[in-house]
Amino acid sequence: MKKILRLLALVAGGLVLLAAAIAVAVALLVDPNDFKGTLEARVRAATGRELRIEGPISLSFFPWLGLSLGPTELGNLPGFPTPVLARLEHTRIRVRLLPLLFEQRLEMDTVTVRGLSLNLARDAAGRTDWAGLVPAGAGQAPGLPGALAVGGVQIQGATIRWDDAVSGSHLVLDRLDLGTGKLLPGEPTAVHLAFDLSAREPRVTGRVEADARVQPDPGAQRWSARDLHASVALQGTSLPGGRLRLSLAADVSCDLAAHTVAATRLRLDVPRITAGALQADVNLQGRAGVDLDKQALALQQMRIGVELSGAPLSGGPLAVEGGADVLVDLGTRSATVSALRVQAEQLHASGGFRVSGLLSRPEVTGELRVVAFDPHGLLGRLGFSVPATADPNALRSVSFDAAVNGGPEMLRLDPLKLGVDGATIDGMLLFARGAGGAGPAAGPSVRFDLSAGTLDLDRYLPPSSGAPAAAAGALPLDALRALDLGGRLRVSALVLAGIHMSDVELRVKSQDGRVQVLAGGGVRAGADGGVGSNGE
Repeated sequence: MKKILRLLALVAGGLVLLAAAIAVAVALLVDPNDFKGTLEARVRAATGRELRIEGPISLSFFPWLGLSLGPTELGNLPGFPTPVLARLEHTRIRVRLLPLLFEQRLEMDTVTVRGLSLNLARDAAGRTDWAGLVPAGAGQAPGLPGALAVGGVQIQGATIRWDDAVSGSHLVLDRLDLGTGKLLPGEPTAVHLAFDLSAREPRVTGRVEADARVQPDPGAQRWSARDLHASVALQGTSLPGGRLRLSLAADVSCDLAAHTVAATRLRLDVPRITAGALQADVNLQGRAGVDLDKQALALQQMRIGVELSGAPLSGGPLAVEGGADVLVDLGTRSATVSALRVQAEQLHASGGFRVSGLLSRPEVTGELRVVAFDPHGLLGRLGFSVPATADPNALRSVSFDAAVNGGPEMLRLDPLKLGVDGATIDGMLLFARGAGGAGPAAGPSVRFDLSAGTLDLDRYLPPSSGAPAAAAGALPLDALRALDLGGRLRVSALVLAGIHMSDVELRVKSQDGRVQVLAGGGVRAGADGGVGSNGE
């Protein structure tokens, strides 16, 4: 047995020495640079593009079977903005020779690419400058040895330019670095990506960095990115406050066969969004999924938190919280928002909506509920000046419940239930855009049909001397004149301009800049603020 083992060792050693001798002989006798012209001619014949290998070609054979290229560039097609499609300054690919010969195992060193420059473009006819470079069936992997291991990929100092003559967009990714750990079948690897970003319209510059543990599964056509963390810092005049910073964290999975992408443990943080003297910190959490075949986007268990701060706010920062489930279906051109909720201190709102006619003429149906809150206190908290009223306790409690229906031209609340300081108003309220042109019809149109039990309108007028004529003159007639206004209000017990009325039906109409308020029982308030008999 010992003799057999000794013989096998001698044979194996001899084979290694023979392979090394062949590698040395090839390295001494073959100059790869002699084949430059042949390579360039074959690329020209296959693609119609010029290949120029400016630097030397170096080969190594033992213990690594390797190829190293100096400056190399591939020409572009005629009619595109740049004459060069791609250029690289240096690349190196190496494979261990002995595992390949004796074990049918492909063990590669780290693939290194430095100084890569890609000039991608689409012309006005929709033709791309890389068309024809990827032959049909290229997506099918060729036969590989039984085992494959790659030391990693390192792309350093790359630049990618995108010019689109169809949309007019121009994008540059510069100082791009991509690095991975070892690439082993079925094993996750660390990936780092970083680049500078520059866009022309709108003018935006910035820096993007991302890290994740990526696990590809080519057999199942799936890949996943665990513990994805990305940060973006942008600058531009079109951004709020001239700058925007955000960070993203998630676990992402992609099924290439099913054409789906899913993100779990999703968290997006956008700090210090500036609008004038107001500043907002925003965070978003939840789950997201995209189905490319169904053209559907689903946002599930989404939660949003906003903290407002700044000089306009009284009493320190204001926290706003909300949540919803959102489904966008471009196949049916519809969207659904369910389990909607918004909370800002004592304000609590909830509801749900469905939007049809996306991408054309959207129409909204749904419902919105707001439990009783103090609008006077909330407006003051937000830094808005609250007009003084005859009753200082007015506008201290408002609730809202309505079915919503509308589109770009119209919004209808029907049925509507509005609670104001203990009074209840039911009915219908409709807002519509103006017809355009001159006169009242050019402004917004409002129609209403409302009913209430007891309503004291004088509580909401500005403080006055208390005279009926003065109170009537305090009606906001200037604002009403700009409206195309019409409707009726039925009230069991009404106080208006110091007049007490029961079982009143008010009909309001604006026409030619004049506002008329007609009341059953013979009371009329004219645009001049006077009160008199209508003779009805």
